[in-house]
Amino acid sequence: MAKVVKIGMAAIVPIVVILALGYGLARFGILPVDKIAEKNGSLGSALKAVGLYEPHHGSIKVSAASDPLAGEKKALQAQRDELNQERSAMETQADKRRQDEQKQRDAESAALPDAKSLARLATIYESMQPAVVDKIFAKLPNSEMIAILRRMDEKKVAEYLAAAAPERAARITLELARPAPEPASGAHATP
Repeated sequence: MAKVVKIGMAAIVPIVVILALGYGLARFGILPVDKIAEKNGSLGSALKAVGLYEPHHGSIKVSAASDPLAGEKKALQAQRDELNQERSAMETQADKRRQDEQKQRDAESAALPDAKSLARLATIYESMQPAVVDKIFAKLPNSEMIAILRRMDEKKVAEYLAAAAPERAARITLELARPAPEPASGAHATP
């Protein structure tokens, strides 16, 4: 009996090794499984059973209707396109707003009087009552008002701030606390 087992093992082990090697080579596409299966029908069934062969029945067309997520994909793409359009519009608006703000800053800095005129205006406003100055300053651009206040006597500025509304006085105080902007290259400055 031991002899039969030895002979059986000697025959079975090499067959299993050869089958495993063939399976691996077929899986990696080294063995032409399709050609072998087409030539030998019974071997084709065995190869199909172990998952190495899929018979081709012409070209199979997959329609978009067979994709269960096709509708959702279209809806998502439409939403993505809409969001991209909105983002583009918002970026365009932001760019336009930045350009407008820059134009306004440029216009304000170009519209500022020269240092001599500002000093003369500061002297004029120092001679006026703080309540009247407050009414006039309310109509001036912020940059011009701050430029004039920087040239006024500190006591007169204090009187004006006391007469102004608290919120307005606070905003002006914050502006005055900041360093004075450098004069524009085209501005007239006095030494």
